[in-house]
Amino acid sequence: MDTIVTFEDHSISSIIVPTQKAFLPLLAANRSKIESTERKTFRYGEHERHQLDVYCPAASQGEGETKTKVPILFWIYGGGWVKGERANFSSLPGGDLVYKNIGSWFAERGFYVVIPDYRLLPHGAKFPDPIKDVRDAIVWVTQNASGVISSPSRQRPDTSNIFLIGHSAGASSVISLFLLPDMLPLGSPLREQINGIGLLSGSYETKNSPIPRTVHQYYGPADEDLERNSPIGLLRALSARRLAVKIPNVLMSIVEYEPQNLVEGNREFRDSMSKLLGIEAEWRVWKGHNHISLATALGSGSDGGEIFGEEIVDFLRSCLR
Repeated sequence: MDTIVTFEDHSISSIIVPTQKAFLPLLAANRSKIESTERKTFRYGEHERHQLDVYCPAASQGEGETKTKVPILFWIYGGGWVKGERANFSSLPGGDLVYKNIGSWFAERGFYVVIPDYRLLPHGAKFPDPIKDVRDAIVWVTQNASGVISSPSRQRPDTSNIFLIGHSAGASSVISLFLLPDMLPLGSPLREQINGIGLLSGSYETKNSPIPRTVHQYYGPADEDLERNSPIGLLRALSARRLAVKIPNVLMSIVEYEPQNLVEGNREFRDSMSKLLGIEAEWRVWKGHNHISLATALGSGSDGGEIFGEEIVDFLRSCLR
């Protein structure tokens, strides 16, 4: 964490490699612990990107112990809709442990953790394909929950306690699930099963986007496409049409060393949710972190680097039914 403080330029393109070089050796030193968590891979659709990893919490102890259900946490990673893989963050040594570190870390704290891949640009993906993929991954897990258990001693996944955490572009997909009227219709069983969402350093509107070319590729070539399809546009459309909106408990955060455009965009989106839809998000600023370190700090053992994860766990547990 001391290294993060020394970076003068907080733009995403400038911090990716030095942040990896700071954290990946720490993850590599903890490889055996991270990889000791049971991880199973499944297909949830026909596309080559329709795969997900499930990280299992520790098995129950004792033959006579009552098997309890444990909540399910989906981690939707970022990457600007152009890159990202559930267990291959970087070609640098230790890069294959991201996002295994996240799955292992939350599983150790009593969650089934699901990390799905989704379709990316420029390989045929366009709005809202990644959002559909996230939804379909959730549907698959709820319909096949018993199949992720490898032994009778495993605790069962609780499909009535589902949580979604999205980072960066992943946060945009998570909130868009609830803002697109036909993606998770009001009253649908799946919508009712999701009890809380975490939106970490998301990109919600386009004028402050750090990746202007990519947002045009994703949302559409015209300015009106950006306005209509971005989360802030979806939110404003729901308000203008006076459509009922039900969104579960929301935790929203930025980091201390966030690019200024994302700081402004997150605050605007938070305030718009409150003003237009009456949705009050819990707000956090994760101290000592930059935009990339959230993906690499958990499981690293870095001093102070995992505090944000513990606060996320506290939030999730407060939302349990």
